This record gives sequence, C-alpha cells and structure tokens, in this order.
Amino acid sequence: MPIYNPAVIVSSRSSSLRVRPISHSVRLFANMLAGHITLHVFAGFIILMGGAMGALGLVGACCRSP
Repeated sequence: MPIYNPAVIVSSRSSSLRVRPISHSVRLFANMLAGHITLHVFAGFIILMGGAMGALGLVGACCRSP
C-alpha cells in the first residue's frame, strides 16, 4: 500500500462529505418543484375538462353514483 493512498482517500472522503448536503438540497428542490408542477398540470386538466363539457362534466366528475 503506497504512502500517498490514505491521503487520497481522506481528501476524497472529506470533499464528499462537504458536497453531499448541497447535492441533497438540489435534489430535494427539484423533486418538490416537479411535484408542484405536476399538481398544477392535473388541476389544469380538471379545469379544462370541466370547461369543455360544461355543467354536465362538473356533475359527472363530482356526483357519480356508485
């Protein structure tokens, strides 16, 4: 085992520990943004279908009988 090997491992590990919170926060932000956009898209579809079918579409979507 060369003498410089532990130094490389320690520096690699310490840089990984410093970068990990940043990468996790970026991933969390991206996932939250994707969920927010998905909810807006589905809400837009509901509004679009309600407007396209008029009152009949709203009644069919809200008051279905089992």
